[in-house]
Amino acid sequence: MINRKPTFEFSSVFARYIREYIELRESLGAQFRVQSGLLRQFDRYCVSIDVHEPILNEKIVTDWLHLTLGEAPSTRRCRITTLKLFSDYLASIGCQVSWVPHPGYGSCKERYIPYIYSEDEIRRILTIAENLPKPHGRS
Repeated sequence: MINRKPTFEFSSVFARYIREYIELRESLGAQFRVQSGLLRQFDRYCVSIDVHEPILNEKIVTDWLHLTLGEAPSTRRCRITTLKLFSDYLASIGCQVSWVPHPGYGSCKERYIPYIYSEDEIRRILTIAENLPKPHGRS
């Protein structure tokens, strides 16, 4: 099976910059599929609100990043991180960027709390695993 890279079309005032940014990140070895899709969403949003100048300001970003119904906090963090890195790129090539996320902007109030198994629980898991029927053929 051939693993084809998806191609995204961009049409907002940021289109050229998004394409250049994706090319740069991929040339550095980044797997950029998810981020490319998020930048496509941002591009479509900019078209929908009729942005005419490549100026990344607080209102555009805040409105796009507004938590959508059912969106997981990790998805929101990914959107914020993707847009933050893109905004850094825009600033580095001389575009006007007036959005700077404050620390914790994308943080999740609930943190994952790992479960640490006791020695007895680990022993029971291994005992059960050892007593499972042996698979026939490939396991």
